[in-house]
Amino acid sequence: MIVLAWLRKEPMDLKTFVQNRVAKIQELYPNQLWRHVPSDQNPADLVSRGVDPDKLLQQNLWFNGPTFLSGDDDYPNRTINCREKLDEYNSELKNCVNEQIENFQSVLNIHVNDFLNDLLNLSNNYITILRVLSFIFRFVENLKGINKVAGPLTTKEFEKAETFLVKKVQEQEFSSDINHLKTVHIELVSDLTSQAFIAALKRFMARRGKCAKLFSDNGKNFVGASNEIKNSLK
Repeated sequence: MIVLAWLRKEPMDLKTFVQNRVAKIQELYPNQLWRHVPSDQNPADLVSRGVDPDKLLQQNLWFNGPTFLSGDDDYPNRTINCREKLDEYNSELKNCVNEQIENFQSVLNIHVNDFLNDLLNLSNNYITILRVLSFIFRFVENLKGINKVAGPLTTKEFEKAETFLVKKVQEQEFSSDINHLKTVHIELVSDLTSQAFIAALKRFMARRGKCAKLFSDNGKNFVGASNEIKNSLK
C-alpha cells in the first residue's frame, strides 16, 4: 500500500533512493493502473516465508496466482487503517520547507565579483545599471517577505543600490588599500609619558618592522618623543 502511494507522487517529492525507483517505474510503465495484492494472496510470499518444497507443489496459488486476476470485478476491496502506515510513508517524503530554503540559499550563493562584472557590462549608462540592481534587490526582498513590493522604484531603493554598487566597486578596485586601512595595532602602555610611548614604538617596530612615515597628533608625549628621537639621530 505504501508503494502504491509513492507511485502516485511526483518523484521530486520523494527522497533520493525511492525517488530514483519511482521515476524509473513511471518512465517504463506510464499510465498504468497499480493495485495492491494482499499478502495472503501473493504467490511470492510463499517462498519468502519458507514454505517447504513438497507443500509448494500443492499450492494452487503458486502455479496459477490469485483468483482475482481472472477478472477486474474480483479484485479485493477492503478498508485499511492508514494511520498505521502513515509514518512509513512520510519517512520517504522530502521536507519541502528545508528543500525550499536550501534551493533559495543556493540561488543567492553567487560570486559577487562575477555578478558585479556582468552587471557593469550590461550598459554604460549609470542610471540603467542602478535600475537593474534596484529591481534585483526588490526581487530578492519579495522572495523573503510576505508583503510584496510592486510599482515604480523608490528613492530609497535607488540609494540602497547605489551604496551597494559603490562599496563593491571600491572593494574590487582598491582591495589592497582597504586591507591596509584595516591594519590596526593596539598596545597598552603604563602611562602617557614620552618614554612609555618610545618603549611601545620599539616593541611595535620589533614586531612589524621599521616605519617609513609616522603621523600623530600634537599630544605632549608624542611631541616629546619626536624631539627625543630627533636629538638621538643628530
